Amino acid sequence: MSAKKHIWLDCDPGHDDAMAIILAAMHPEARLIGISTVAGNQSSEKTHRNALAVLEAIGCHDIPVLRGQDAALLGPMPYCAEIHGESGLDGADGKPLFPLPVSAPRDPNWMLTWRDLLMKEAVAQHQKIHLICTASLTNAALLLTLYPEIREHIEISLMGGAMGIGNTGPVAEFNIENDPEAAHIVFDSGVVLTMIPLELTHTLTADAAVMEAIGTKTAFRKKICELLNFFRDTYKKVFDFD
Repeated sequence: MSAKKHIWLDCDPGHDDAMAIILAAMHPEARLIGISTVAGNQSSEKTHRNALAVLEAIGCHDIPVLRGQDAALLGPMPYCAEIHGESGLDGADGKPLFPLPVSAPRDPNWMLTWRDLLMKEAVAQHQKIHLICTASLTNAALLLTLYPEIREHIEISLMGGAMGIGNTGPVAEFNIENDPEAAHIVFDSGVVLTMIPLELTHTLTADAAVMEAIGTKTAFRKKICELLNFFRDTYKKVFDFD
């Protein structure tokens, strides 16, 4: 068994999810075995391109990226351009932070490919794969519904929900509100589940000390600071949150 935790990231980059990709790919105690993208912060085409762009920027060319669902289980999703810009990963000039590759059409068999990759890794490593969902739970709900046997081979951590006041309504959090039916399926699936609510994410802030530690000595570090500053400014404008 590998000492590293083998993880799969299901996300909708997004500035916060771009950071999640970088952390997952670079963390010494983790091995990022793949990424799936879903509509949410922007369309599935844009979130897929953004995931590819982030991996290209950090030189991780061997991590598979699967383009997932375009909409919620029962209808369309509202996007979040007011926070992440029209590309879903805008910089201060209103243009994409990283050069964007061409996004391939979604493989009609992508869900089977995903299931097979997860099963292969779980069997090879003799451990459960840690599926980390930082977006709407549409992809995860479909995976658990179509391939219920996968439940024995994964555990899920999700960024979603709120214990108190939400960010898209009095008690609604964006990821859950975007596809509540999918959330219901995942929470009732019986899979080992850890929920990271909105309140906890708000304790992890890119304050002055963090920004200073990242610095601007390289072009990449400058991009990361630009990424965080854009997210900070839109979060302040929309939510009045420092």
